[in-house]
Amino acid sequence: MLESIQKLYDEITLNLREFLKDNSTYNPTVYQDTPKEKEFPIVIIKLLPYTVDYTTKKYTDEMYHYGLEINIYSVQKENIARQTIANEITDHIERFFHEVYRMSVQVSKNAPNEDTNVTRNIVQATCLIDTKYKDKLVIYPS
Repeated sequence: MLESIQKLYDEITLNLREFLKDNSTYNPTVYQDTPKEKEFPIVIIKLLPYTVDYTTKKYTDEMYHYGLEINIYSVQKENIARQTIANEITDHIERFFHEVYRMSVQVSKNAPNEDTNVTRNIVQATCLIDTKYKDKLVIYPS
């Protein structure tokens, strides 16, 4: 089952990349790890620690408490404020998780960042993943 959870992370990353490419004016680059080259705006999606509960006494079905943290970084570009860029991307990411995956979403705009020339927003998307159908993961908002 852990392999399916990892595949879900990769699938969400790929789908978010495509969603932002199709919807965002600022065409951010989406990564699963901190990039070596920093071409702004940047979106980094990381898997949060998850927990697993058994839902039957036979220990056959599991319920995963699953979450992702998405960091959005932007700088001023062509007289467009860095907050405007970060907020537009953040709004698209929030919509993506609500509409596509039906996850619960928490947004923190203008989060602290060491580099004061870079605006940072944080989106946390969480859900419960039910494995009772074995071949298909079922996602519920948490």
